[in-house]
Amino acid sequence: MLATKKYLRLITLLSLLQLTLLTSTATAGDLSLATGVFDVLDDEKSVDFRIEYRFDTESILGIKPLIGIETSTDVAFHGLVGLYRDFYINDHLYVTPSLGGGVYTNGDGPDLNHYIQFRSMAEIGYKFNDDYKVSLGFSHTSNANLGPEGNSGTEAAVIYIHRGWP
Repeated sequence: MLATKKYLRLITLLSLLQLTLLTSTATAGDLSLATGVFDVLDDEKSVDFRIEYRFDTESILGIKPLIGIETSTDVAFHGLVGLYRDFYINDHLYVTPSLGGGVYTNGDGPDLNHYIQFRSMAEIGYKFNDDYKVSLGFSHTSNANLGPEGNSGTEAAVIYIHRGWP
């Protein structure tokens, strides 16, 4: 019964993502590249690499979809879809929370006790012009108690470069 509730949460999240895509008008988004420290709060750190596409769409409450791939030098891999929202403090400074979920394989990295993982992240960034932004992010990835051995998780600290694309 508990597993059913967890899968219903995942289905709800994916349904919200689809609703955002269906109710939006697509425009150019951001191609985002990042690197940083994976498992930053643990003793066995590795280098984190990310590539994401953040859609810039007209959507409900300004929430927009993203897709991405994250990997590390320990060959951990996380492919995910998610939602984000930019909150501008002024013309240049902004904060971005995001939440995503997807498939994870640990390689030689941390065993997170399930192949489905969720990533929550907060970023603070600076917009240089219409095409370029840079941000610092801190993320937490965990299985939301889907795993049989509990909800171990990991954190990463990264720096992003975002470019308007296409």
